[in-house]
Amino acid sequence: MIQVAFYTGSASWVNRAIRFVTRSPFSHCEIVIDGQGYTPKRGYSELYQRRPSEYLSDWELVQVPWDEGAVRQFVSVNNRIDYDLRSLIAHLVPGMHDSIHAQNCSEFIVNLGSFVGDPRFHNRTAYRYAPSDVYRVINNG
Repeated sequence: MIQVAFYTGSASWVNRAIRFVTRSPFSHCEIVIDGQGYTPKRGYSELYQRRPSEYLSDWELVQVPWDEGAVRQFVSVNNRIDYDLRSLIAHLVPGMHDSIHAQNCSEFIVNLGSFVGDPRFHNRTAYRYAPSDVYRVINNG
């Protein structure tokens, strides 16, 4: 089963700041494959892997109809992606572009959706998405 997890908790000032700046109920999102989460994370040289037990509270999980093989392929190919802090700023500043060598959590999900052929994510400017934008696209098309 493929899901996208959206973080609703307030574990740190960073979570609260992201929510404030993006005007979102979510500060983070990541892909979940059979209960195992994957996401770019600042300070890690590989995708961060979250244990299934970490999804017990402060997360909203939304199932997506994506092919598991294609999702695993994208995760494998993008395993060494850096976290893109600049794209969080580019989200707010018109005309500013993000790094092509890094992705934030929302950007990762938007690019993944495009990769697996989900028409809701086709031709999207991925770095302009906050977690709430990803949530809205997944739930409303």
